[in-house]
Amino acid sequence: MSRGFKSLLLFAAFVVLVTAGRHAIHRSSVVTTSSTTTSTTSTTSTTSTVVTPCTGSDFTSVDDGGAGGAGTVYDGVTMTKQTPGSCSVDGYPLLTLQGTSGSLVASSIVDVSPSAPVFPTASDNNKPHALTVQSGASISFRYSYSDVSSAGACPSVQTINVQFATGQSASPVTLKYPAAPCNAGRVVVSAFQAG
Repeated sequence: MSRGFKSLLLFAAFVVLVTAGRHAIHRSSVVTTSSTTTSTTSTTSTTSTVVTPCTGSDFTSVDDGGAGGAGTVYDGVTMTKQTPGSCSVDGYPLLTLQGTSGSLVASSIVDVSPSAPVFPTASDNNKPHALTVQSGASISFRYSYSDVSSAGACPSVQTINVQFATGQSASPVTLKYPAAPCNAGRVVVSAFQAG
């Protein structure tokens, strides 16, 4: 072998050893430390969930039993949601009255006004507010009527049908005691409330 070729081989071997040695040294003796600064940005996102309006068929309803004196009767209805999911309520109940024979009774349903309270409990005189009703939860409302006639008859009422909006299904309520709203069937109702 020629001397130039040997020198070239020796040089190549030297380069391979130095390169391999650097990698070996680098791996065993160099420790890399890194410092990371993390900046946290807080964002708030709101997802809008559309809750469908409640209908009478979502509920079973019971009469709370009336009490009264001095010619005014106060009663209430508790409605429990039986269907899955949630629905929304906001406002006053729409009532249809039925007599003991099942026929409709002429009536005048009036929403209570906070400026002219009717009910003995202050919260029953409040303005309506939006409620979201979950399955198994209850809502209620109060109603009042006079059982002393100033003019005309006081028809006997056995069932009240409760609606949330005109034209929707109703939730029937069989009264514990027949009602007799006098004065053209005038009944004052509170807004829906939780519980």
